[in-house]
Amino acid sequence: AALAFQLTARDDKCNIFKNMDRNEYRTLRQAIIDMVLATEMTKHFEHVSKFVNSINKPLSALEEDSDNIGENDTVKTVLTTAENRILIKRMLIKCADISNPCRELQQCIEG
Repeated sequence: AALAFQLTARDDKCNIFKNMDRNEYRTLRQAIIDMVLATEMTKHFEHVSKFVNSINKPLSALEEDSDNIGENDTVKTVLTTAENRILIKRMLIKCADISNPCRELQQCIEG
């Protein structure tokens, strides 16, 4: 990830970050680094456990209690907290990373 940021910054034609202010760039850079690190298999079960406990279990509980009047607000809260958004991004990148070997060999080689 560090090399990708360095290469991008070197050439103004390739610098997709050049119009961002410093705080936006830092936030985006940290999010990208976090997602790259989320693909590290030594932390796999830690990420999955956090996801299950913070997102999956609360949403499953809401599904079971379908008479819950404030259900939409609760779902929105579960899905939009800053920490949970990070967990969702980590799981999405992990799914993309892990799913690649499930493709046909030719697609893996091309990708």
